[in-house]
Formats: sequence, C-alpha cells, structure tokens
Amino acid sequence: MTNASLRNQLIAAFVGLAVVPLLLAGVLLGWHIYSVHLSDAYARQKMLAQNVAEQVTNFLGRFELALEEASTLSNFVALDTIEQRRVMERLLAKQPPFREVWLWDDAGRERIHLSKYRLPHAAGYRDVTIENLFHETLKSGHSQFGPIYYDPTNSEPMLDMAMPLKDQRSGKTVGVLGAQLRVKAIWSLVSSVKTEKGELVYILDTKQRIIAHRNPSVVLREIRASLRPDQRQVGLDGEEVFVATHPVQLGQQTYTVVVERAVSVTRIPALTGVKIVGIVMVLALGVALAIFYAAMRRIVAPIREIASTARAIRDGNLERQVAVSRKDEIGDLASSFNSMTVKLRSTLLDLESEIQERKQKEFELHKINKAYIALSMSNRAVILARDEMELFREICRIVIEECGYRLSWIGLAENDEEKTVRPVAQAGFEDGYLETLHLTWADTERGRGPTGTAIRERRAIINQDIHNNPAFAPWREQALKRGYASSAAFPLITGDQVWGALMVYSAAPSAFIEEEVRLLFELANNIAFGVAALHAEKERRHAAEVLRQERDFIGAVLNTAGTIIVVMNRHGHIVRFNRTAELLTGYRFDEVADQPFWENFLLPEEKAAVKGVFDNLAQGQMVARHENYWQMRDGSRRLFDWSNAVLRDKAGSINYIVSIGVDITERKRAEDALRELNASLEQRVREQTEENLLKERLLLQQSRHAAMGEMVSMIAHQWRQPLNSLAILLANIRDAFEFGELDKHGMNDFHDFGNRLIQRMSKTIDDFRNFFQPKLPDEFDVAREIRDTASLVEPSLRNNNIALEIQCEEGVQALGSANELGQVVLNLIVNAKEACLERKVAVPRVTIKLLRQDGTASITVEDNAGGISPEIAERVFDPYFTTKSMGTGIGLYMSRIIIERHMGGNISFTNTGSGACFTLNFPLVPPPESKK
Repeated sequence: MTNASLRNQLIAAFVGLAVVPLLLAGVLLGWHIYSVHLSDAYARQKMLAQNVAEQVTNFLGRFELALEEASTLSNFVALDTIEQRRVMERLLAKQPPFREVWLWDDAGRERIHLSKYRLPHAAGYRDVTIENLFHETLKSGHSQFGPIYYDPTNSEPMLDMAMPLKDQRSGKTVGVLGAQLRVKAIWSLVSSVKTEKGELVYILDTKQRIIAHRNPSVVLREIRASLRPDQRQVGLDGEEVFVATHPVQLGQQTYTVVVERAVSVTRIPALTGVKIVGIVMVLALGVALAIFYAAMRRIVAPIREIASTARAIRDGNLERQVAVSRKDEIGDLASSFNSMTVKLRSTLLDLESEIQERKQKEFELHKINKAYIALSMSNRAVILARDEMELFREICRIVIEECGYRLSWIGLAENDEEKTVRPVAQAGFEDGYLETLHLTWADTERGRGPTGTAIRERRAIINQDIHNNPAFAPWREQALKRGYASSAAFPLITGDQVWGALMVYSAAPSAFIEEEVRLLFELANNIAFGVAALHAEKERRHAAEVLRQERDFIGAVLNTAGTIIVVMNRHGHIVRFNRTAELLTGYRFDEVADQPFWENFLLPEEKAAVKGVFDNLAQGQMVARHENYWQMRDGSRRLFDWSNAVLRDKAGSINYIVSIGVDITERKRAEDALRELNASLEQRVREQTEENLLKERLLLQQSRHAAMGEMVSMIAHQWRQPLNSLAILLANIRDAFEFGELDKHGMNDFHDFGNRLIQRMSKTIDDFRNFFQPKLPDEFDVAREIRDTASLVEPSLRNNNIALEIQCEEGVQALGSANELGQVVLNLIVNAKEACLERKVAVPRVTIKLLRQDGTASITVEDNAGGISPEIAERVFDPYFTTKSMGTGIGLYMSRIIIERHMGGNISFTNTGSGACFTLNFPLVPPPESKK
C-alpha cells in the first residue's frame, strides 16, 4: 500500500466519518441526546439499585458467614453443650445486629437459646415462623432467611436466618443454628448511599412494606408502596418519578431495592446536554478540518514501519526493531513495540529453559515413584514367596514392569575355583545375552565389571554409559546389540556373606539417579531378607518333622518294649499302660486307666507290702528294686522284677511314679545273665537320655523358629504405618508438583521425611536381627534384656490397644544366655497378647515385674485375660500340648527347659483374680565379695 492510497483513504474516512455524521448529527442528535441522557439517567438508577442490592446481600452475607465460621472453625458439631453455648455467646457478643441465637437438633428440639434483651423461650416453646424456617433449612441443606416481621414491643422490623449443621465425617445434617437479625442494621446502609438531587432509595419486603428508608419513621409506620412495572409513575411523595428496582434473593424470600428520581430533575441535564452537543459539533468540524492535513502526514509513515516490523515478528524474526524515534504517541508505540519484542525473546528463552528443567524433575520424580512402588511390591513378594526361585523371578518381573527397565536378572556367586556368577532368574528383553556373559566375581578382567565388583566390594556399582565405560568392554558389543545403554549392579548380602547380585539394564544412558539407586539397593536387601526368611522357614519345617519322628519313635519304643511299663500318679492310679502290659495281663489300657493298680493286679497277701513300697516311693524314699506277683485277667500269676523312678514338678513335689516290670516267672535268670540284662538296660537308659537331650535341642530350635515367625508378623505390623506414610508422602509430592508448589526447599523436606521413614524401617530389621544372634552364656543385665525384648513386641501390642507395663528392679545380674531368657519372656508376652485378643478383653493389659529375693531373681508376666481353666492348667508345660489352631505346643515346654536346665531355676503358673500369672525364678550372679 503506497502513501497516496493511505492518504486518500484517510481523506475519505474523514469525510465519511467526520463531516457527514456531524451534518446528520446536527439534525438528529438533538432529540437523540435527549433520549440517551434520560436512558443513561435511568440506567444509573438501575445500577444504583443493583449496587444497593449487592451491598444488602453482602451485608447479610457477613452474618451468614459469621454463623458458618462459628460452626466450622470451632468444630461446633463435635463440642459438648457447654462449649457450644460458649461459642454462641461469643457469636452473640461479637455481632451487634444479632439479637438472639438458638440451636435446634435434627429432631426439632431446641437445645440452646440465647438473647441479648429478653429471656429465652421456655422449654417446649415453638414459634411458627422459626419452626417453618427450621424445616426449610433442614430439608434444603442450605442457609435460609425468614420473612420480615415487626417486634410487637417496639415495632422494629426483624429477620430470622438459619444455617444447617453437618457432621464433617458423614455429611449428614445434625441440627440447625439460627439467629434473629435486627433489620435496623440495614437502615444505616441505606442512609449511607450517595444519591443525587431528587433521588430516594428504600427497600420493600414481599408484602410491599418499606423495611429500610432514609427516614426511620417511614419504616416504623409500616407504609406500603404500590409499584407498577412502568418506568415513570407516581412516587412516595406524590410527584412523577422514574422508578428503578432490583430484587434481593435471601433464601426463599425476595426483597426489592427501589430507587426513585424526580422526572423534573432528570430532564435538566438532558436539555443542557443537547445544547452543548450542538455547539461542540460545529467547533469540532472546524477543528477537525484544520488538523486533519497536519496530522495525516505524521501518521502514514510510522504506521507503515510498525506494520512492516509486526509482519517480520509474525514470521519469527524477533531481532527486528521499529526504526521510529519520534517523541509522541506513535514514538511511544514504536518504543513499546521494540521493548515488547526484546522481552518476548527473553521470555521465550526462559520458558524453554524452565520447561526443560521441569520435565527433567518430573522425569526423576516419576522414576522415584516407580521405584517406591517396586520396593513396596517386593515386600509383598517376600511375604508370599514359597521358594527362592519364585522370589527371584517375581522380583525381576517387578523391576521390569514397575520401573520400566529393559532387563533385570539375578545371579548367584559360586564358591568354585573360577568364582563363577551363575544367572538364575531374569525378566525383560534378554535375547540370549546371559549366555554370552561368562561372569566371575574374581579380581580378573571379566570380574572387574559391575556384577563382579559389586559382589567383591559389597557396594552398588552404577554404569551410566555402557558405550564409553572401559570396565564394560568385554560385554559392550552384545549389550549394545540388545539396546542396553546403562546398568546398575546391587550385591545381595545376608549377614557377612555376599551370595549374589541383582543386575538392572536401561535402554537410556545416565538412567539411574541417586535416590532411585538407593531404593533399588533397598529392594536388593529385601531379596536377601526374603531368602534368609525362606531358609529359616525351611529349617523350622525340618525341625518340626524331626520332632514328629522323635515323638513317633518314643511311642513305638514304649509300645514295643519287652517289659511292662506302668506310670501312676502319686495316688497309685494308672495313667500310662504300654502294649506289653496289655498283652501280658490281658487288660486293655482303657479298662484300668485311672484305677489303683492294686485293685486288679496284686495278690491279697502281697497288697499291704506292695502298697508300703509305693507309699515310700510317693514320699520320696527311693526303693531301687522289688519283686512281687501280679494276677492276670485269666487268673494266672506272674512274678515281676520292678524298677522304679519318680517324676517331680518344678516345686520338687512328686507327681508320677514310673515302674518297669520284668517278667521272671519262668525261671530265675543266672547272675551273669542278670548283670548282662542290667548292663543292657543301663545302656538303653543312657541312649534314651542322649536321645532326649537331642530332642530338647530340636525343640529349642523349633521354638526359636516359631518365635522368628512371630517376629516376621511384628515386622509387618511395624512397617504398615511407615509404608502408609510413604504413600501419603508420594501423594503430597504429586499434588505439590501439579499445583506448582514444589520448589527445592519443599523437595528437600519431602526427601528428608521419606529418608527418616525408611531409616525407621531399617532400624526395625536391625532390632529383630540382633534379637536372634546367638550369644554364649555370660553375665547379663536382666532388666535390660526384659526391656529390649518388650521393645520388639510393643508396637504389636500398641497396634492391638494392649497396655504394657514394666516394673524392673535395676542392677539384677544373672548368668546364662540373655537371648534364651528373652525368648522365654517373648513367648509369655505373645501368649498373653493372644489370650487378650481371643477373649476380647475390654481394657487389655500385660504387666512384667522383676524383683530380687534372697539371691534369686523373680520375673512375673501377668495378664487380665481371665486365666487358664484347671483342666488345661495341668498340661500347659507339656510338649506338643496347645489350645491354638496354629500352635506348635512347644513354647511353654521349651520355656521350662530353658529356665530349669539352662539357668538352674524354675517356672510356675497361677491364676490371679483377673488373669494368668507366670513366674520365673533363677539364681542371681553372686556379688564380688562372695566370689572372692
């Protein structure tokens, strides 16, 4: 476009837009300006009415907000009646327009009623208006306003408002909080409205009554206004006025703001405006013609330059500047245009950098989140795994599917001559890669890669660039063929032994960030822990099988022995009768069980003598051997040579007498045959004793494995809360990122908090691992061992709302294995916990006390679960006796073995008034003076 064409367009525009309109305006604008001015005046009235309506709505909304704040900020619903009354008193005092406040429950009963000027309604009082307002509020679930009414005492207009109270948990409406508001408070609002001459503002209710007016007497006289929909009508003073209205909706009530302005006053500025417009039109036309040609020359060129620069910027040339240096508006426009271009260029560069940085942080956070998910799923895999291979395959699958890596595999470090690393499980894209590795963990060329170094140096090895890392040279070609760009190796460590490694490969270089590496190392530790747990479970099952075989073996020995074996209680009643006794006597065990042995078997002439021997045995006077006849079921007699032994309880009292009878009826054996028989019998007793000792060792091992199972369950309980906290932490990080609130400081806080949770979970593992480390017998602090053991189960007790009370006398030293004593205390605490849970005790409690009594330490573990029934109490220390569906029946039996045989003490049981109490007594370490 040329200067001439632009100039011609400006001239044409001037003629068409200035000269012709001004001439036409000279004819038409007189009437038009008059009409427009009147319309503008009426529009101002409408706007004034709307503003007043909004002010009234906001004014009343403040009181609605005051009710809402009183009910929410103080958690009003959850307070008791006294606290609710205090909140309402503060509300009444803080809001002068409030005359009364009241509280109704959802059944329509008035709970609280407070008033500034008169006593509250008597109990049972129901005002019809308030009751209707209550039902409307309860039904709608929203705040409601009642109709205007006048106080009969002073004719002052009043207004009721109510708000529903909702339970924050269920969302259910549980009551209504209301207030009586003095409409007089709106009068000052109406009076403060700035009006022009001839204007009047007032408010009507639904009955056309004036409830707010600059003159209060108009309101008090309850004057009604009859409004018509016309703009011009007769006003309150009888003069013709323009009337503008605007509705105010409060709940179900509609009020009307009215603005009147006298017609005579409104016409004055309209007529004046017509005159002024005529004069201005004439002057404007002359001035426009004068300055048009002067301005046109200064406009065309700069505009063309600005337009050209704009097109260049549109095409992407942000270096282009407008070459205009004039000091006027066009110059300012050009300068602003140039500044805008510079800022736009700088902003685009900053945005590109920020977007790139944000994408990188988002990528890292996404990887960490996936690593946390993989770590959590690995915990579940450890719990559910049935064997090592299943665990290895599941962990590799989790790493691939949850973390998005290309390959994951697990290798075992062999202790052969070449120190081979043998892959045993993998997931992802492998394509024969593992067959090409030929790895070793020896300090050789093929052992200095990530896998061998991680096993040898017991640390994570991160290879961020396979293509350029010289240590990866032996495997680089095969790795790059399969799309591996970076890798990480994590050693698998159990105790002091490194037995394998977890390898992870990524398709991207520099794929492993610091936090993700730490989480993957934790995942590798989970694998090691899971394998250790599987080994422990395997050993426990083996021990259980050995114990079962031992039990079957002992039963078979008793039933196949060639001698009569009879076990009697201290009253002479038969409690055990072996198979040989049944065959020789002709009596079945169920026929003679719980009967005195002399009733069926002794000859009348020998009964007194044999009973005398039995009485001596029952009183602790050992009778090595004696002979007497027994009478068989068929009436025959057989002579038996009896050997006797007694079984005592922990208090030393005799409970049972064991008699072994050899049939010597046919003939007396020769003396040498008798010696041989005695020697053989002695050898068998010795072998039986050794077998019993082996059995006790196996039972102790099984008891330790059972305790280990309890520990695994407790670990799961202690980890649940940190894991939930970690899930919440991740959600907070995501929310903060999505809302743009995630800065470096916030990220550090999230990171520190997550680290503390993970360190807390790691400390849990260390505490339980230290508990099971074997320790040689030595002096130890009994009180410390009790507290250390209790600390392991205290989270589980707290999780089940069971109180644990420990009262320990300090300075109590004992000789033995601290871990074995801890195992006994742990078993008693777990039994007490399970009893409280099984019997659903309202306020469960476990109490542990340690006292020093005459050179003896006494530990009591007492619960309030109701005690143990007498029929069960007699057998609580028997091996394999249990009342639990999943119990082994060896916990209390091994506790007795540990206390009696390993610590030289005894264990006893009593029922207290509220529960069961187990007491451990064992010798103390003598003071230094006694040792000397």
